[in-house]
Amino acid sequence: MTQTPELHMVGANGFPANTYQHLIDQLDCTQRHYLNLIAHPYKAGFFTWDSIANEIIHNIETVASGPVIGIGHSNGAVTTYLASQKRPDLFSQLILIEPVFFKPVYRLAMAAMNLFKPKQNAGHMYKQASVRKELFDSRDHARDYFAGKSLFKEFSSESLDAYVEHGIKDIDNGCTLTFDRRVEAKIFATLPTRVAAAKHTLPTHVLFGQTSDLSRYLDIAYWRKNFGEDSILFNPGGHLFPFEDNALFVELLEALIHQNSAFIQQHENLFPSRQGFTSS
Repeated sequence: MTQTPELHMVGANGFPANTYQHLIDQLDCTQRHYLNLIAHPYKAGFFTWDSIANEIIHNIETVASGPVIGIGHSNGAVTTYLASQKRPDLFSQLILIEPVFFKPVYRLAMAAMNLFKPKQNAGHMYKQASVRKELFDSRDHARDYFAGKSLFKEFSSESLDAYVEHGIKDIDNGCTLTFDRRVEAKIFATLPTRVAAAKHTLPTHVLFGQTSDLSRYLDIAYWRKNFGEDSILFNPGGHLFPFEDNALFVELLEALIHQNSAFIQQHENLFPSRQGFTSS
């Protein structure tokens, strides 16, 4: 009998990895590991995404019994990839969901911005995180608040419940965000401007949302050309598509993990053109 694999999950910036638990727990695997809060607790001073990659390496070394399938979303996808560059022996496969790593012209602009105004590197994302509402009277109050925000408008009811369960923690006289908004802002302000070239040998799939506002056609082409991934796949939905059509997302992950070639081919052909993406 073939042993099922171990998985390691790193979430998007601002989303504790346990927020994905209602999805990842449906997958057929031996163990599921979560790096719940990256870069916590908040610390002032120098910080890079490379340090998050080191956290991922340390967590896998601590909790896993062997190589894992590394699953990451957004910031978590890029930092999982960085960790795999440093320690490919810790991974058997990579599934990178909406990696926020832009083509050279964007990274050059961000590098220049870092020299003068690093907190403006990620523009509105940094600003929004810095002032994000963090105190609520109750979990019901928090759920009602998030349900009315555009970021969560396409979330399934189950995904919104999961975010309220894991993205909110109880405190005296109410509750607050589990993911410190200062950490979220700092992560946005330190987007990596370079990734060292490395021969990429791990089986890898990079998943993008068809209507994502963060992944443009040329960004995707850059991944295809420079990172040697086995395949680029497109999923209905936006940047946060794992939380939208939960059943389809779980089915896609299951197919990738167990190499269901027919299902994978279906998604490889879903979105072969520029449609839906701008060229800049």
